[in-house]
Amino acid sequence: MVGQSTVTAAFAAKDALQDAIKAALTAKNETEVDITFGFRWPMINKSWISLLSGESDISWAGLGARAQDEVIRLEVHFGAWSPVIPGNDDEYDVQDRAFELVDIVTAYIRSTDLTLGGTVKTCLPSKIAWDGATTDDESGQSRVCVVAVEFTCTHRIR
Repeated sequence: MVGQSTVTAAFAAKDALQDAIKAALTAKNETEVDITFGFRWPMINKSWISLLSGESDISWAGLGARAQDEVIRLEVHFGAWSPVIPGNDDEYDVQDRAFELVDIVTAYIRSTDLTLGGTVKTCLPSKIAWDGATTDDESGQSRVCVVAVEFTCTHRIR
């Protein structure tokens, strides 16, 4: 779809990123991961990938051209949770799982589908943040970690 949009490729990029996520998980035989647009509760599985917000910046490609360059940023949350099991109270288990999902998806995109099936010119992770702290009053209930990854895509609007 590179060059086919007359307004924005943001929505097509979000759909294509979801397709790439599904393909990456299928390639690794990962079947117990919820993949959603937005955050859904309750989750079916203990691991999830949620495609959340997005934004697009558009600028003129050049003075003579009637084309524009677009930078699309898509926020995706990779999450994992686990109930506290007596004798195993390790917060790193869920953190490791969330980052494992990040690794699976980003490795797939970098090596196999950099253009998200031709939807954009490039799509790469550009920012990562995470939160996995469990407060003292919640410590006996469960552990959770969410890794927020911003994927930045480039696109030419003609």
